[in-house]
Amino acid sequence: MQEDAARPWSVADYASVGFGAVTLLSAALAAMLAALHHAQIDDIDAYRESALLLPELGTLLCSCGNQPLTLIAFIVLLVRKRWKLAAVVAIAGVLGLVLAYVAVALDSPTLLYAT
Repeated sequence: MQEDAARPWSVADYASVGFGAVTLLSAALAAMLAALHHAQIDDIDAYRESALLLPELGTLLCSCGNQPLTLIAFIVLLVRKRWKLAAVVAIAGVLGLVLAYVAVALDSPTLLYAT
């Protein structure tokens, strides 16, 4: 049996890493947008009508919506015995959850009540 690094990537490997990347990047973008939006809290009109609201909510939903797909991708990689790729996807999924939590924690008044 070939070593993990010596085997070429299949479509399943690319898709699995892609789901992890989308989850992580969208959560990071959501956290960044939440921080920028939270910085506007002093000006209540700018805060309520900010152009950052929809992108923030969209990236947060994208990240959370991709979490189940990331879990499936992780399981597929484990079944295929691609241990290193599975570890990368697992780390991306966990960091995506943490960053999504940070986004909600930073901007929870808006995300929970105003939208």
